[in-house]
Order: sequence, then structure tokens, then C-alpha cells
Amino acid sequence: IKLVKRNTNMCFKEFFFKLINLKNKTIPSSYTEIKYNTTSGFQVMIVTVINEQDKLGWNFMIQSKMAEERTLVNLPISEIDKLYNAFEQAKTKLH
Repeated sequence: IKLVKRNTNMCFKEFFFKLINLKNKTIPSSYTEIKYNTTSGFQVMIVTVINEQDKLGWNFMIQSKMAEERTLVNLPISEIDKLYNAFEQAKTKLH
């Protein structure tokens, strides 16, 4: 298991940028789990899974309330970009 040091100072935008780069440039060689948790219980994570070709690949998940298992949603890895863009659009509408 590869442990990733938690950077509590990393903002959500930086985390998404790192996730996008990671999924595009990295092929995992061992189990890896990378998470971003907010104090309100929102969680975004990618973890390694064995894909259809019996090789390690990335699995992307979001959870709106960490305390409630039913809020966990698995998404295709390609959805990272779409989710990031949706958050960016929402942010511009708030300003």
C-alpha cells in the first residue's frame, strides 16, 4: 500500500489539478488511494482497481457525506475533468 502524505493546506482546485495530471500520466504499480476530504464531509478520491485486462487502473469516486455510505458514487475516470469544469463554472456564477 502506498501512503500519500495528507496536505491539509491544499485547496480543492489544486487537488483536482493534481488528480487530472495523475490520471493522465501515471499507471499505478501498487495499490494507491488518494483522497480529498472537506470538513463538511464531502470526499473526492481515486483508488487503484484491477480493470478488465487484469491490470491496475484508476477508479474515481465522490461522496457527498462521508458518514453516509449511500452517498458514495463511482464515476468513470474521464469524469474528473467534467466535475472540475462544473465546479469552475459554479464558482464563476457565485462571483
